Amino acid sequence: MKGTLPKVVEFLLVLPAVLDGCLALAQSRERLDQIWDGWMLAGHYGYWEDGRERPWSIARENKIVSYPVGAHTTAYGIVVKGSGGLVGTDWILTGGLIGRIQTPGAAIELFGKEIVRVHLPFTQRKSEGTIVMGSSSW
Repeated sequence: MKGTLPKVVEFLLVLPAVLDGCLALAQSRERLDQIWDGWMLAGHYGYWEDGRERPWSIARENKIVSYPVGAHTTAYGIVVKGSGGLVGTDWILTGGLIGRIQTPGAAIELFGKEIVRVHLPFTQRKSEGTIVMGSSSW
């Protein structure tokens, strides 16, 4: 009984590192970012989960919203999701087109992306923005 308390304390000190390590077994976010960025640059909108593109479950409205959190609900939305790990770890990248300026020779598009890391029972969110400039002659 005398040596039990230090073992419990040692376990409690190591537990956060072990739980965070479960993310190492989850799908890499780097790969998901590559898919999201590739779709954004190609002007491809849709839903991708666990290795393949899937159809939207409902029709999307043909409009542009000005914030990343709602962009994925439109026809210009991008959702990329990967899951795995031991304790229910997920990466969810959502967003899409949030602004467009059309000129006679070029288009400037602004995309926003929200990154959600789900590691049950916790969720962490982060938003990013990207400006993409393109020419209509491409």
